[in-house]
Amino acid sequence: MEQIVPNIAMVRRKLRHKNLVVEKIVVGQRSRTEVALLYVQDIADPAIVNNIRNRIQAISIDGVIYSGKIEQIIDDNPYSIFPTVKGTERPDKMAGSLLQGQVGIIVDGSPHTLLLPSLFVSQMQTTEDYAERTYVASFTRLFRFLAFFMAVSLPALYIALISFQPELLPFELIIPVARDRSMVAFPAVIEALIMEVVIQLIVEAGLRLPMPVGQTIGVVGGIILGQMAIQAHLAPRPWLSWWP
Repeated sequence: MEQIVPNIAMVRRKLRHKNLVVEKIVVGQRSRTEVALLYVQDIADPAIVNNIRNRIQAISIDGVIYSGKIEQIIDDNPYSIFPTVKGTERPDKMAGSLLQGQVGIIVDGSPHTLLLPSLFVSQMQTTEDYAERTYVASFTRLFRFLAFFMAVSLPALYIALISFQPELLPFELIIPVARDRSMVAFPAVIEALIMEVVIQLIVEAGLRLPMPVGQTIGVVGGIILGQMAIQAHLAPRPWLSWWP
């Protein structure tokens, strides 16, 4: 079980400065869990620190076992698809975020710490970026934004082109697409949903299984399930195979 004192000590090893403030708050009427609030006094915004402190002190539940419970309670938009609180288990990442003005929350017994406020752009940053040259790290971050844009827009673009605007496809693709689509049993929307569910199941299997097996499931499982979906006419062939 993760103890709060060693976790705070690991952060102090990275930030050996007198302005690193650690405030402990007891949360939970029955669990009496210690929650530590960490921030650099001359960097963090006092208004943000007071806001976070007041929200934690206002928590009134029987027990707090995980840090995610605090995240759900103090979050302004719990139903947002974008995370507004960033989590980490690395003391170097916690120290770097504190130096940028963020506030850290450590819960006794939980290895997962919270960093807030969190912006969308911070989700595209990693600790390793700061060890690279500026141009290399910036180039890598651009690829992350491109990957996010593709993951969000390509399924919708596929459905729009196949179901509503097939005339926008290149002429060389129209006949192969029509031929393959004639053998698919479901419309494009259901087909995309099936693929999304299958991919999510592969991701969950890779995370829950032991590390060597999980990596194999992620690679081999995607190939096998994709081939099975094509042979069962649940999805057409990949677009690259349509190109003459």
